[in-house]
Amino acid sequence: MFTLVSSIPAILLATVLLVSGVAKLRDSAAVRESFITLRMPPWLTRSIAPMLLPWGEVVLAIALIVLSGPLFVAAAIATLGLFLAYLVIIARANRFDEPVECGCLGRLGLGMVGPVTVVRNTVLVAVAILALVDAFAEQSILDRWLEADSAGWAWLGAVALGVVLTGLMVHAGRDPRGAESPASAADAPHPAGHDAGGGVDADGDVEEADYERTPIPHISLVTPGTEHRVTLRQLATTHARLLVYVNPGCGACVKVLDALPGLRERIGHIIGIHLVLARDDYVENPYLTPEALGNEWFLDPERVFSGTLQLASPGAVLLGADGYLAGGPIVGAQSVIEFFEDIVAVLTEAPATNAEPELESTQPRA
Repeated sequence: MFTLVSSIPAILLATVLLVSGVAKLRDSAAVRESFITLRMPPWLTRSIAPMLLPWGEVVLAIALIVLSGPLFVAAAIATLGLFLAYLVIIARANRFDEPVECGCLGRLGLGMVGPVTVVRNTVLVAVAILALVDAFAEQSILDRWLEADSAGWAWLGAVALGVVLTGLMVHAGRDPRGAESPASAADAPHPAGHDAGGGVDADGDVEEADYERTPIPHISLVTPGTEHRVTLRQLATTHARLLVYVNPGCGACVKVLDALPGLRERIGHIIGIHLVLARDDYVENPYLTPEALGNEWFLDPERVFSGTLQLASPGAVLLGADGYLAGGPIVGAQSVIEFFEDIVAVLTEAPATNAEPELESTQPRA
């Protein structure tokens, strides 16, 4: 019976790795986003590692159960190394200035990084150490249980039931809407031309549709490197302006940042396209390239812009040249990118004019 008891750590780790790996495989894009959110080096994020990680977890889960002898020891060492790496990453993320979401265990471990996350990963490391000690036994976990009697299987069933009940209790305590921001893409107002049946003309004006236009709010943004403030209404005095709110440390935001250079090439001569960042040190983020940043961007240090428009990162809003919102606010990477495409479609289908509008810079002149 002792060998059956000592096999429990490996069984628990195999269960965690299998569930985590399958969850990652079902949402492979989120794995790369987690690498970005947890501030992994760009070379690692852009490598094949995010794609191989879930498969590695599944292989380790199987190896912990079926291997024996030196191969079992090697699998246990690899598992311990993986969970030690997770612990270091989470402990580091817990010290970030802004809270981040942990996806290192797939949807099984999805949640904001905090002290509880660190404790959870510490416990997993301790369990991995116990599994490594047990790996020096000659038999595999599978062989032990195939030779077990009915009492042993009943005992394992009781342990499994306890694990399942614990998982259900944790899951039941979560927000059923998931880990999305309260201002999710589904809850945010739709832009004209985006599931609303209307559109935006070349001046950023809305074609009549279900989209209810509201005046541009009296709020301002800060120009970087200065104390100069410009109001949203001043920005839209001459041309429509698309403001894109991002945090380059957010995995989903990188998708939007990657789309911006192409968007500027297509419609940047018609409307102004500007990034809005909460902090000026975000420009040092390696995922925020000069092409994505553009020539003119703004700061929202007091979060008045994002708070008033109920924007989370990534988010976007289109300011009409007539003093009204022409589209949005929109929240969520996929919704923002679709918003971009809707604007492009309307503007490129608009009747051609003899002269394209020239955008004036709103940055203070030297």
